Amino acid sequence: MPVRELPRRLLKFVGAGARYEPSRRVVVATLAGLVAVQWVVVALAARATSHEGWLFGWRVYQGGDDTWYYTTAWTLSQGRLPFAEIGHGWPILLAPLTAVTGPNLLDGLAPIVLLQVVVLVPIGVLCVYGIARGIGGFALGVWAAVVWIGLPVVAVQYFDGRYRDVYVDQLLPQFLGLVPQGDFVSMIALVVAAYFIFRAAEGGDTIDALAAGLAVGVALAVKPANVLFVPAVVAFVAVRPAPRVAMWIGAAAALPALTSLV
Repeated sequence: MPVRELPRRLLKFVGAGARYEPSRRVVVATLAGLVAVQWVVVALAARATSHEGWLFGWRVYQGGDDTWYYTTAWTLSQGRLPFAEIGHGWPILLAPLTAVTGPNLLDGLAPIVLLQVVVLVPIGVLCVYGIARGIGGFALGVWAAVVWIGLPVVAVQYFDGRYRDVYVDQLLPQFLGLVPQGDFVSMIALVVAAYFIFRAAEGGDTIDALAAGLAVGVALAVKPANVLFVPAVVAFVAVRPAPRVAMWIGAAAALPALTSLV
């Protein structure tokens, strides 16, 4: 098939998918396949990047946030309140784990990476699929999930050779959850927030609004820079007035910060 025909074929596929409603069994099988492919991509990326045991991307400086997150989490697990150098959300979630693994980050790498890859990676795929399916149907949901899964790996071919090693050893492990930093966790939290905001906008359900607000609050607690996402929530309220939904989103978003003060 000529390359110039690809956009037309894709649009035709997506258009047909908007009218196609598969059975629950087909949906479950498709989603399971997508998650399995995502895990394969993560495994291939893990082999491609520099690694020593569970320490991935060690040839490139990752920013040092991982040591701050882990040390803060371990300090919290010992019943002491450290000075807040970084976001508090991820250390609070990691504190029970560090109480078992100890103060050395290298001892906690395996369970943290497994948690991110086994639990959070599929959540990202499912949320991207859910948002796209709500917009344009089953085929668009599958297409969006495929792009989400494949683009980080395919993009390697389009980077200048002088930067390729940096991309493979720094950006790729961060995007795929192979390093214990807050970037991946906050990205997944924002995708979850976007999914439930979309659901709340469509149905006005209180549970969806609470889940959206909680995900926003977690994202802000993990990395305060995620406050850049807040204008999108405000725009949602402005474009689609829903006072009750907006109230629940705002209340739930404040919950992680209030909990950390207790």
